[in-house]
Amino acid sequence: MYIPYDRIARVAGSNEAIRCIRTLIQYFWYFNHMNFNRVDSRKTAVTLVIFAVIMVIFLFSVYYTAKGNIGRQKQSLTEAIQRDVTYCYATTGRYPKTLDYIERVYGLTYDKELFQVDYRVTGSKIPPEITVTVIKEGR
Repeated sequence: MYIPYDRIARVAGSNEAIRCIRTLIQYFWYFNHMNFNRVDSRKTAVTLVIFAVIMVIFLFSVYYTAKGNIGRQKQSLTEAIQRDVTYCYATTGRYPKTLDYIERVYGLTYDKELFQVDYRVTGSKIPPEITVTVIKEGR
């Protein structure tokens, strides 16, 4: 029986999910081959279809949960940068010149492999333009 594990990996996004799916399929395959009675072939087919539907629902739920989580992380990062910029202006009277300054002085941390922050300063008294973009859609 051929199982497209690489396609499942792209949808699920983690090796743990692949191992879990592989184990479930192997147990299911073993369980179905314990009974050699041909009368139960319709029951086996129905069981296999139900199992496949459940797995597809599970994979889509994992995918959409991860996608929503990235959106919340992006929103949180944008709010944290805005908060640090505002705090810097309130305490020093000017906006930070670089994003690196915010990271060093105010302790801003974020996943640089997942997000790219575009920080543009036009003047010391003008608020900077901050744009957060997602580099990788999923892990």
